[in-house]
Amino acid sequence: MIGPNSSQLVYLLEWKDLAERQKLWTAFITDPDWIKGRDESEKNGPLIDHVANSILTPTAYSRMK
Repeated sequence: MIGPNSSQLVYLLEWKDLAERQKLWTAFITDPDWIKGRDESEKNGPLIDHVANSILTPTAYSRMK
C-alpha cells in the first residue's frame, strides 16, 4: 500500500545463530512437500522475479534480544 513496490513480500525470521539458520533453511528448501507445492504453484510460470536476503541485528531495545 505504501512505498515504491506494493507487491513486495517480506519474511522476518529468527534464528539462534547462522549455523541454525543454515540447517533449518536447507531442511526447508529440500522438503519434498514444499518442493511439490512450489512446483504446482509455478505451473504457469514463476511467482517471483527477485529474491533478496538480509541478516539483521536487533537493536538494544528490540524485543528479539
